[in-house]
Amino acid sequence: MDDKGEIICLRPVDEKLSLGIWSKNGPPRLLIENTAKKSGARKKLIHLNWVEKEDRRLSISGVKINESYNYEMRQLEPIIQSILVEYSVYSRFKMFYWKTITSLSNMIGTPTTVINPADIAFMPEIKRYYLWICDLSKNRSEGFYRPFFPMTEAERNLMPSPEGIPFTDEQKGSEYIVKTGIIRKLMDVNPTRWYRPLQIAAAAMLLSFSFCGEDGSEMTELLWNVTDTPTSFKPDYSKMMKLGERLNLYIRHFNAIKDIKCEYFDFDSVAEMQKREYERKRRFDIPVGAIGNNEYTVTVLEKDNEPTAFTCVSRSIAANKEKEIVYHIPQDVLLKTQRDDTLDEVNLDELFSLTSLIKVKQCHDWLERIAFFVSAFTGVKTQNS
Repeated sequence: MDDKGEIICLRPVDEKLSLGIWSKNGPPRLLIENTAKKSGARKKLIHLNWVEKEDRRLSISGVKINESYNYEMRQLEPIIQSILVEYSVYSRFKMFYWKTITSLSNMIGTPTTVINPADIAFMPEIKRYYLWICDLSKNRSEGFYRPFFPMTEAERNLMPSPEGIPFTDEQKGSEYIVKTGIIRKLMDVNPTRWYRPLQIAAAAMLLSFSFCGEDGSEMTELLWNVTDTPTSFKPDYSKMMKLGERLNLYIRHFNAIKDIKCEYFDFDSVAEMQKREYERKRRFDIPVGAIGNNEYTVTVLEKDNEPTAFTCVSRSIAANKEKEIVYHIPQDVLLKTQRDDTLDEVNLDELFSLTSLIKVKQCHDWLERIAFFVSAFTGVKTQNS
């Protein structure tokens, strides 16, 4: 452990274990102190992303040989919540927290440009992750920033015209949408969709949680050093881009979240669905990076009057301990998602929209887990509040 840092707070779990927050003018670390031992290595620092998995167990050695003490995550969670609340009053954190929310607001307001009219009908996949389309397909000097997300009536009333936000040649640019104030207005009329996920994500990024399951430690270091000496490493911006893509998809398909259900199996998820009288229809593969770090085989199973079941099984031998996941998605929800993932609602892409919904569900579960730890000082409500 680096003694040059500072222990911001430290609280006992019991007489054998204490948890705290340690920092060295940068991202915080979770401090684990074995108070049962009177000598030797008693303290350990880890990233806070360790606490994201609810089935984690912490084991510390005792005084006697082969003696150990085990803790379930539920035993540690109240202490972790309390030390994070205490840490949140730390002035540098609060300053960077609001800056990071602003950066995320700018990110979801960044448009992608479409010049070729064919791209309106056949949107390239890389452009489908944006919430705004700079439409120059009819005129290169002026056009509209078209909302690429389904809108509520209140959100639609904020748009200057049915096509979106008009602009001239002088008003083109990635910052123009934010300058119009439309992002702030959307946050005002629908904060649960537009503002809450940014609040949680900003806290996660700064507190060394994951970037929606991805290791974002290098980017976190950069966020903490934006006003200090430049970092010596070259940050991996791809992790930030992936998080941005997931937040955009989460906002676009926000209303579908409540309809997506998950089940987890140790093995034979397809057989389990067939026992429930689901009929196997087809099977296909999802490539590495689409919904995780492995390639997955997806089997589609259907049953009358029930949501469609999509079983996801990793094809990696190294991931043999990874649980099989079954996503239950109503067919009408998947069809609406396909329409919302296009501008013309005609050229639909089932695979892209299915992976989008899986990413949205993953993002939702991640946000709710982080909210559990940061709700007290960010002001966001948790699912149970």
